[in-house]
This record gives sequence, structure tokens and C-alpha cells, in this order.
Amino acid sequence: MMKRIFIFSLLIISFALNAQDSTNVLLSKRGEPILPEAKEWGIGVDATPVFNYIANLNKGIYEKNLPTITGKYFKDAQTAYRVSVRFGVTNTTTRSMVRDRSLTPGGANQVYSIAEYKKENSWKRTGAAVGVSAGIEKRRGKTRLQGFYGGELGLYFSSLTDKFSYGNALTTTGTAVNVSSEDAMTHDVFGSANNIDSLVSIYSKIGNARITERKNGLTFTFGARAFAGAEYFVLPKLSIGAEFGWGLSFTSYGQSVTEYESKGTSSAGSVMVAPTTVTSKKGSKFALDNSSVNALWGSAAILRVSLYF
Repeated sequence: MMKRIFIFSLLIISFALNAQDSTNVLLSKRGEPILPEAKEWGIGVDATPVFNYIANLNKGIYEKNLPTITGKYFKDAQTAYRVSVRFGVTNTTTRSMVRDRSLTPGGANQVYSIAEYKKENSWKRTGAAVGVSAGIEKRRGKTRLQGFYGGELGLYFSSLTDKFSYGNALTTTGTAVNVSSEDAMTHDVFGSANNIDSLVSIYSKIGNARITERKNGLTFTFGARAFAGAEYFVLPKLSIGAEFGWGLSFTSYGQSVTEYESKGTSSAGSVMVAPTTVTSKKGSKFALDNSSVNALWGSAAILRVSLYF
């Protein structure tokens, strides 16, 4: 009888220990759960642009890629549904000073040692972009270090407009003012504006022209990717993690419209200044790469800070 009771007691204790192991929760010294649990929410922010901004402060360069905000809902401790959102607005003006080309060097107004007269050119860039993605995430690990992997689908839309103004107006009388490479604009982050075109065709003739406005067509991207990463919980429900993604995308480029101004000779033989509008064709691109769908989810490699609650 005692033997049966002993064996029965061992079975109960064994069952209890197994049940405890299967429901074991990692706790802090204060007894707080460290890892995310079923029915909890999470929010994470891509910290990569912030670190890049700090690293480049001495160069006067800012990070043009906006961070991605990711929200999660945990079906259970090992499975989470996630949604990521990116939204950005660009409104930047760059100015440069160029010489006054309406004055003759060495003339009455440009003699030594009077400083050269200058005029201002400006380049204003405005745009907006929004991206959203949704997917599922699986998690592994019972310590503060958690591994995860999964897949997601995403959509991205963007538009961009460049406007240029020039201090030197093109003239047909007096001192000649023509299109010049001096009017080429650049930006620390955006690079060359490509606003001077020596090959544009105007009335079947190739000649110099400069852009006054460039409207890029609406860009639409659809993509899918797989991702994997790891995060370490430095505090209960607070983690720092890294993620890497790889996938495919299809991008459709809308029709763009570019307005030029140029100076040339009319069919009647007179010199004239006139605007010209050039419309581009629509296009598309299919890509399979780790960086081909960055517009959807930000950087191919992401450093993320996450909070769970």
C-alpha cells in the first residue's frame, strides 16, 4: 500500500514539475515578466537613422531615410502579427550664389577691386511618401535573447517635385545671358539636381536648356519579403534588436512632366526665349534583392528599439 502511495506521489510531483517547466515564465529580480506574452502589444522604432544622424553631425549631413514604426500583437508567446508604417514629407530649399552674367567683366560695375556682383539661384524639393506592410512573426528562445523570423507584404507610394529659380534671366537684348553650367544645382544629400540639359530636343533641334519645374510621376511599389533577426531584453518588456530582410518587389513609375526654358532662334530668324514641356513615358521595374524593397520597410538591415505592454 505504501509503495503504491509513494509511486502515485512521484507521478503527481513529476506531472507538476513538467507542467511548471512548460509554463515557465522568465522573471526579473522584482518578479516582473521579461518576455512578451500572449495578448500583449508591442511597438518598435527603427533606430538606424538616429544613429546615422548623430554620427554625421560634424559633416552637416542628415539622414534622408525616415524610421519605420512597427506594431505587434501576440497571439501567443511564440507568434505575433505585425504591421509597419513609414510616412515622410520632404520640403527642402537649397540656394547658391552665381555671378551676375548681365554685367560685362571689367566693365564700369565690375572693376578691380570691387567684389563681383552675385545673384541667387534656388532649388526647392517637395514630396511625400507613405508605406505600409503586414506580416507574421515567429519567435524562439526562453532567455533574454530571443530569435525571430517571418514574412510580410507591403505597399509604398511616393511623389516628388523639383522647382528651380534663376537669378540670371535669359535675355535676347543687351548683354547676352545664355543657359550656363554655372546654374547647375547640388545638395549635400540629394546630390546633383541635373537641372541643366545640353541634349534636350526643342522643335527637333538639340540645344542647351535649364529646368524650371520637374514633376515626377506617382511611384507605386508592391513587395514581399522574408526577415530574420534577434533581440535582447535589457529590461522587462524593453528590447534592442537587429533585423535583416530579403525579398522581391514590383515598382511602377508614373508619367513625369519637365518644364524647360531655353534661348534659341525662331523659324523667322529672330532670337527668342521660350518655355518647353517634355513628358516622359511610364515605366516599371521588377527586383529581387535584399535592398530592392527598402522603400517599403526602410533599411535592409534595421536596428530596432521595442517596447511591449
